[in-house]
Amino acid sequence: MAPALGLRVHLTAAFCDERLEDVLRLESGEEGALAVLALNTRGKPERPHWSALPSAPPSAEAVSDSGSDAAADTDAHPSDDADDAVGRAPMLLALHRASRLPPERPRLAAAGDLAEGLEARYGWTGGVSLIEDVPARGSSRWPLAHDPFEAILRRRSTRRFQRGQMRRAQLARILAAAYAPENIGLSEQPSLDRSHLMTFIAVLSVEGFEPGVYYLAPHGLEMRLVRPGCAPEAVQYLCLGQELGGDATAVVFHTADLADAVRAFGDRAYRYLHLDAGLLGERLDLAALSEGCGASGIGGFFDDQVTDLLGIPREQAVVYITTLGLPAGSVEE
Repeated sequence: MAPALGLRVHLTAAFCDERLEDVLRLESGEEGALAVLALNTRGKPERPHWSALPSAPPSAEAVSDSGSDAAADTDAHPSDDADDAVGRAPMLLALHRASRLPPERPRLAAAGDLAEGLEARYGWTGGVSLIEDVPARGSSRWPLAHDPFEAILRRRSTRRFQRGQMRRAQLARILAAAYAPENIGLSEQPSLDRSHLMTFIAVLSVEGFEPGVYYLAPHGLEMRLVRPGCAPEAVQYLCLGQELGGDATAVVFHTADLADAVRAFGDRAYRYLHLDAGLLGERLDLAALSEGCGASGIGGFFDDQVTDLLGIPREQAVVYITTLGLPAGSVEE
């Protein structure tokens, strides 16, 4: 939205939590800041900026204190009501504390080209490029090219798909809008640090593609076949039995190598991974809506079974799932 208003937006999670909470008058035991959006007039930034910085590795003492704090929170608010206990989420509070940045700015290690390293590790090469199906930058054929505000206002999660086939060009435009949003003027800086996220797509019914599991190489928009064959029933089971998984035309999985992410960013990596996966999921949703398709994000799934389907080690974390398909009837909220 900012570019459409002639503004430049900078997304960052590189801030000292304690100081920002003081400015916003937040109670750290109840609320926390996740990200900051800075709005500026267009033009080149006057100074270097960071979108992501590492938190310090927690010491044994800090881990012990976090556990004690979480236990204290639970003890201080005893409840026989299970929903209330879940609502307080002591583990979530402990994770948020562990991933806080110190007042002094940490050093950011050089990331290198992580995507190429991951592809080399798993031997994924070649594939089918979708670039030829993507319109030129600024073309009116892009999703959201006409009225992004209207798409945002109409945005809903599709609750039911009808089985059918998605056109290859539709999938290409949806993926390109999500992974290169500068083509549609959505943002000049669309992520915190997306280099640690990997994308797999379970293709169930897309024109020009055999059903199977594909790895998406986002830079060249290449679909690389990882495993041939993909049964809708298997995908539905992975999504905790939700029919959305089985009726979708394609299901997008975002995963990450947690060990690599934590080495780069400490415990704060958990924040970055989920925020970046959420940003991608939202753009997939908006682009699908603009293409006359439907989309729905899924955060509940059988982790180990998902990694088995994708053919990756179970040490890989499954972060988020987005289902894409043809909406059945009206789109519901």
